Amino acid sequence: MDIIVSIDRNFNVVEFNQVLAGLVKLGYNHILKPGDAMLDYVNPVKHDVFRKLYARVLQGERLTDIEIFETREGDLLYYETSYNPIYAEDKSITGISIFSKNITDRIRSEQALKKAYEEKELLLSGIPLLIKNILAIISSVLQLLEINIDNEEAIKCLRDSR
Repeated sequence: MDIIVSIDRNFNVVEFNQVLAGLVKLGYNHILKPGDAMLDYVNPVKHDVFRKLYARVLQGERLTDIEIFETREGDLLYYETSYNPIYAEDKSITGISIFSKNITDRIRSEQALKKAYEEKELLLSGIPLLIKNILAIISSVLQLLEINIDNEEAIKCLRDSR
């Protein structure tokens, strides 16, 4: 579900794909149309961040960013977004093309792998102590056997084993 949209210098939507239209309909109960302000569909808390980002692109920079959005249900969605200037024939920048790829599944898989790795490391870190404790138990059992045996050769073997 990749989002594709282009905006003009005033951050108004020029063109968009159906993925973005569907997300706007779902999230804002609005039918997206050319001329709509792009920032109307962005959390107001992030407006300054996006204005600064858009300003850099309008200066000619190409940027890539990972953005996190929270759904109404509280789930996090991750998007890898690239911002590219749109040039006119006279080399002036007329707007911004935005390509946003949903990478939520990849991020969740990476998080699950990291958690599994950390759990494995925790388990592995306990193995030396477990081995030490097992060897201490074996040594104690051999020592108890020594006490109850009268045969000197057997006692010597048990001591050597310990």
